[in-house]
Amino acid sequence: MSDTDGPTRRRIDSQFLRIGEVVTALADQFPGLSASKLRYLEARGLVVPQRSSGGTRRYSPRDIAELSQVLAWQTAEYLPLDVIAQRLIDRRLREVIAVTDEVVDDSDESAETALLPGLPAVAMSRAQIAEIAGVDEGMVQELVDQGLIRRWDSSAVFVSRAAAALLAHGFTLRHLRTIRLSAERELDLVDSLGLSHSQRQTQSAAIMRLHVALLGHALAE
Repeated sequence: MSDTDGPTRRRIDSQFLRIGEVVTALADQFPGLSASKLRYLEARGLVVPQRSSGGTRRYSPRDIAELSQVLAWQTAEYLPLDVIAQRLIDRRLREVIAVTDEVVDDSDESAETALLPGLPAVAMSRAQIAEIAGVDEGMVQELVDQGLIRRWDSSAVFVSRAAAALLAHGFTLRHLRTIRLSAERELDLVDSLGLSHSQRQTQSAAIMRLHVALLGHALAE
């Protein structure tokens, strides 16, 4: 790592806490919290922190906020974990719907917002994706068949809505495959740089801004 990389790395890492630091930070609010309990909640899928390249758990501010909510439901309302898990899913789905209503349909949306940093990848069925995206299930399946949708989660909602907008203006599935291949090449380029997760988000947003600039530049000729 170069000298110039050091301060940048420290700024990125300062946004996250390790498992022991989370226990310390929440000790006053939840005195019974321990590292083993955090690992158990992770195993149940309630809070899933990111991992460093060395495998160390790294809890983001969002992770800590959700963890606090989980613990509050458990200690104040005595809810079983399966009920808490459903509450989390319902809350995340509401968030996905709210953000989806703002993104994709807004032609002035910035590249950073379009990447939806921090939005949880909520597992969804094909029917849920179609309903929230406002398309039929057959179209969702076509996008799966063409390789545009690879995961059954909230990110597929944005793919479906963006694809539907293009198809409504004369694009074909063949055109969408070309765009998909271009996106995959750019992701390969970002991955080749060995960046952290947050750095990959930043550089991906920069690539999107360059796309917008190049398209505008070409259209102005």
